[in-house]
This record gives sequence, C-alpha cells and structure tokens, in this order.
Amino acid sequence: MEPMAAGKQALYALACACLLGACYVQMSMWRGISLTVVAFARSVLEGQVSNLQARQRWREAISCMRQTSRMFQLTAAVLALTTVLVCFGVLYDFDRRRHLTALPTLIVAGILPVALYVAASSTSHCTRLPSLVCMLEEDEEQEEDYMNLALFLTLSESGFFMWDTRVTLAVLQKFLYFTTAIVGTIGFQLKAG
Repeated sequence: MEPMAAGKQALYALACACLLGACYVQMSMWRGISLTVVAFARSVLEGQVSNLQARQRWREAISCMRQTSRMFQLTAAVLALTTVLVCFGVLYDFDRRRHLTALPTLIVAGILPVALYVAASSTSHCTRLPSLVCMLEEDEEQEEDYMNLALFLTLSESGFFMWDTRVTLAVLQKFLYFTTAIVGTIGFQLKAG
C-alpha cells in the first residue's frame, strides 16, 4: 500500500471514530433522559409522588431536555448532513465500481442515524406520558388531579427539539425516507446514463 493511500485510510478511520464517538455521547445522553422519563412515569403511576411534586419533577426533566436539545442540536444536524453526504459517497463508490470500498462507508451511513433515533425515541416517551396518566383510575377528586396533570404534561414542550421543531420518530422516518429516495433516484439516473 502506498504511503499516501495509508494516510488517507488513517484519516478516514479517524474521522469515522470521531463521528461514532459523537454518536455514542449523544445516544448516552438521550438514553439517560429517556430513563428519567421512565422513572418519572413509574413514580406517578405507582402513586409515589403527589401532583405538585410530579409537576416539579417534570419541570426539572423538561429543563434538562431543553438544555440537552440546545447542546446537541448542531451535532444532530451535522450527523444528519453527514448521513446524507456519506450516502452520496457510497453512491459515488458504487458508480466507480468500488463495491468493496463502499462497504465501510455504508456501515457508517447505517450507524449515524441511530443517535437521532435514540433522541427521537425520548420524544416518543414524553408523548406517551399524558395517556398513561389518564388511564389511572382513582376516586373523582384524584381523577381530576390526574387529568390536570395529563393536561400539564401535554402542554409542556418536552422531548428533542432542533430549532423549535420537535424531532419525533415520524420526522426521522421522513428524513431517512427522503434521503434514501433522493440517493436512489440519482443512482438510477447514473446507471441509465
């Protein structure tokens, strides 16, 4: 192997390691937030906290989510953009008949959206909370308190946000669908041309 090619491979490996490290950090943070949401739901469903305490805990969880969203929105945007660019790189490699060279790039393209999936999953956990609280059966006074808590949870802006847009699994699914559709369309046009 030429020294220049070895240097390119080393740079590629370093770039992939940095990307995967960023994915890991982001996934572990959002997984922690998802576990916080699950712990909150468990404490409410088991009746361990009053409605006032539940609201206070939820406000703390929301502030943590907002801070994490602000901190990681640029990283998430870069991961999404990198996913698109890596898909185009795979397309280029396939067009040049370098199928074996494209395999590591294809694996990286498959791993990058996982970090976005974990963040969007935490939004889904938050979305399910009001319906869980509404299912609790108690006496009429407690039921009204639970309905008020469910309304509070519904109106609170919780989950993963990127520039005031709530990132849900549906948004992520549309992103992946359109990325695949665009890359596939361009790939078919390259084959035809």
